[in-house]
Amino acid sequence: MREPKFKEVEIGIDRVYAAMQGKQLFIFDDLADLLEEVHTYSRKLDEAGNATPEIEDKETFHLLDSVRYIIGDIRGATAGHGVQAGIVQRADPLVEIDRGGF
Repeated sequence: MREPKFKEVEIGIDRVYAAMQGKQLFIFDDLADLLEEVHTYSRKLDEAGNATPEIEDKETFHLLDSVRYIIGDIRGATAGHGVQAGIVQRADPLVEIDRGGF
């Protein structure tokens, strides 16, 4: 084990989301625990009901944190918020995910 190269949560979220949207990262439908985290990941709301930068129950999303660390490690420092090709070539069955809370 080692420390992740990139710990910045927002950059990591952007990278994972970009990989999913670019059809470079897929989550198989039999990964129920990971899918549960994806579907329940959300921001804390302020008193007016607006999303804040803070993640709701952040300490419970270990699988998503690991995905974020892996994608950050694969993409390296030069990737910024963008997408580099070739994380995953093809995976079936594919679970499409909209950004929602993630």
